[in-house]
Amino acid sequence: MSPQRRYPRTARVNEVILEVLADELERMSDPRLELVTRDAADFLADLGSRRFDLIFADAPPGKFSDLERTLDALAPGGLYVADDMDPEQHDAERAPLLARLLATLRAREDLVITELWWGTGLLVATRRG
Repeated sequence: MSPQRRYPRTARVNEVILEVLADELERMSDPRLELVTRDAADFLADLGSRRFDLIFADAPPGKFSDLERTLDALAPGGLYVADDMDPEQHDAERAPLLARLLATLRAREDLVITELWWGTGLLVATRRG
C-alpha cells in the first residue's frame, strides 16, 4: 500500500466508502448521527418505535417489502428518499414493482412527494407533521 493511501487498491469500493464514512462520523462525534450496517429487513424487524428524520431506501426492504414499517419509522417532517425509481430505466421484472411503489406513495395522504426524473429517478417524500 502506498504511504499516501489509507486503503489497499484491492479493497471493494463499498467497503472503502463505508470505512471512510465511519471514520468521518467518528471524527465528527455528533450524537444525532448513527451509522447502521446490517441487513435492512432485520433492522426493520427490530426497529420498535424508533423514528428517523431521514430514511434513504436503497435496498428492496423499505421499497418493495416492509414499506409500511419503513414509513412508520419516518418522523413528522422527515424525508424518505429512494433512488432508482424510474420504471422505464429497469428490466421487465423490476419495472412493475417500481410502478406499484410509485402508485402506493402517490396515494398516501400523509406524504408530500417530489419525483425527479433524471438519471434513474429519485423520489423525495416528506411526512406531513
